[in-house]
Amino acid sequence: MASPSPIATTTVYVGRDPMSGCCRVAYCTRRFGIVGMVTRVAPIAALLALTLAACGGSGTKSSSPTTSSSPSTASDLQQAGAAYQKTLSIIDSASFANLGKARDAGDGAAMLGAASNYRNVVFTWDAAVRAISFPSAVQPQVNTVLEANRTEIAALDAAGRLAATNAAGIATDVSQAIVDDDAGFQASNALQQALGQPTATPLPPAEVAYDRYQLATDTFNLDYSSPSSQYSTAANNKDLAGSQAATRAENAVLQSWIDQVGKIPFPAFAQADAGAWKAAANALLAFDSRRLTAVSFAQLTALGTNNAVFQALNGANQKLLSDLTSSASPSSTTSPGG
Repeated sequence: MASPSPIATTTVYVGRDPMSGCCRVAYCTRRFGIVGMVTRVAPIAALLALTLAACGGSGTKSSSPTTSSSPSTASDLQQAGAAYQKTLSIIDSASFANLGKARDAGDGAAMLGAASNYRNVVFTWDAAVRAISFPSAVQPQVNTVLEANRTEIAALDAAGRLAATNAAGIATDVSQAIVDDDAGFQASNALQQALGQPTATPLPPAEVAYDRYQLATDTFNLDYSSPSSQYSTAANNKDLAGSQAATRAENAVLQSWIDQVGKIPFPAFAQADAGAWKAAANALLAFDSRRLTAVSFAQLTALGTNNAVFQALNGANQKLLSDLTSSASPSSTTSPGG
């Protein structure tokens, strides 16, 4: 019994222009023939601060941002805000686009190179931000930005520790970094607002949902490959116990995927297809669970393969991705995921 093919994913990456109010579409892929794009507007790129030097970034670790303990005045906020806005020009939006291109191509070596370049750019930006004396009134927002930095650099560091041949693992870490970058974008926007500075246009809900769904699907593909291969080996050896053990492992990975997707706030226009995806995922889970009731290998074989059910799930996956990557779709209303 052959292992099913991985769930197909499509990746949309656009250049990130850090200047407020700007929009630059630098890259859009239609790897699986899905039409349309999601435009990322004026994000504050990686914001990787806390562990860059410790994990191999150029130079020495930057000091923590200076915080004034005196009551904040409008002048203090304006001065810090102007300084913060000035640092945004350091961000090279092309570096994020290059990371996306490498991720979409599935080239491990290219992903590692792009991730390294991205870190170096943000390392320089991080040093500039940490040199700013922020008023104490905005310290909570500064701390949130730095926490977003920490989680994103952790994901990129995880990718950097992998061999270039482990493209699937690197891609999953890159997808995690993109989700973390969404949080960093929102944190930076909140800081700019607290400083009285213009903020970037919020990320479209469809893009936030897309990034989280991409991560969940990449994680599923990575984690599902091993038990799927184990099932094929056991089935080819007519090993009932081994086949059922592998099925339990497969089902655990599938259930985790269902749970993660269920937490995504899909836009209202994608709710129907998110529900169809959930139904297809649960159908695969139910089909595979029937393997666990077999008392002989002949009985297991009689159930047939799960290829048709798996492909139905892949179709539901493609339809949901098409929704989320369609530039014509509205994105003003969100609700809990399917």
